[in-house]
Amino acid sequence: MTTLVVLLGLGLILLCMGLCVAQEYERALVFRLGRYAGRRGPGLYWIIPFIERRTTVDIRTKTVDLEQQETITKDSVTIKVNAVLWFRVVNPEDAIIKVANFNQAVYQLSVTALRNIIGQHQLDEVLKERQQINATLQQLVDAATETWGVKIEMVEIKDVEIPESMQRAMAREAEAIREKRARIIKAEAELEASKKLTQGPARWKKAPWPWSCAACRCSPKSASTTTRLPWCSSPLSSPIWPAASPGAVGHCGIVSGGEFCEKARCNDSVAPGFLCAT
Repeated sequence: MTTLVVLLGLGLILLCMGLCVAQEYERALVFRLGRYAGRRGPGLYWIIPFIERRTTVDIRTKTVDLEQQETITKDSVTIKVNAVLWFRVVNPEDAIIKVANFNQAVYQLSVTALRNIIGQHQLDEVLKERQQINATLQQLVDAATETWGVKIEMVEIKDVEIPESMQRAMAREAEAIREKRARIIKAEAELEASKKLTQGPARWKKAPWPWSCAACRCSPKSASTTTRLPWCSSPLSSPIWPAASPGAVGHCGIVSGGEFCEKARCNDSVAPGFLCAT
């Protein structure tokens, strides 16, 4: 009777020793006497004590900060680059059986791929085409880690540090580009102004009166001031004011007194703002 109780107690102890629990984000790989026996979890499972052992794998997405790498671009510029890597285990069996330490292996492979891909691009491409470089880097690393049961979800270049001398050179280049744009805009404005000026003679021929008498506009003077205005030698014909008699020639006369020159009579045609006489 005592022996039976002891055996039952030992069996109960062994049964409790073999009980294991795997979390929802974990998978357990069971090895029986050194050979792979299967996957367990999530939840409660049992292994044979002293005969089977288990290895737990976390299948959640992991974030790895790749340390800063000093490398040379395709155009021989030394820069420092660091990046961030996101990956997860999709096949726990391959991640444990085919590679000794999949975390370290993924990290070293990502660092090497980062240095290689930076060396294949020029500095301007690294600064401007960062999304394309990230996508290419992800494809390279993912293709290499696929046999390890690891999925590379995303790779992002976090920071690019360039030498101070190169920063000054890039600033001068940007300043030169802005100055070039300013000169182009100014030249276009001058070209537009020249086109407008060439249209003046054509419009003068069509309506000479308003153009020639524009020089005869009076300026404000005091009542005791006498102002002599320049001559107007255009025929008094205009679509705005009634035409003068045939052959009449207009000219600016003398203004005596008055604070403002509001009207002038020119062959019985009133032209506001001008002083003309025949």
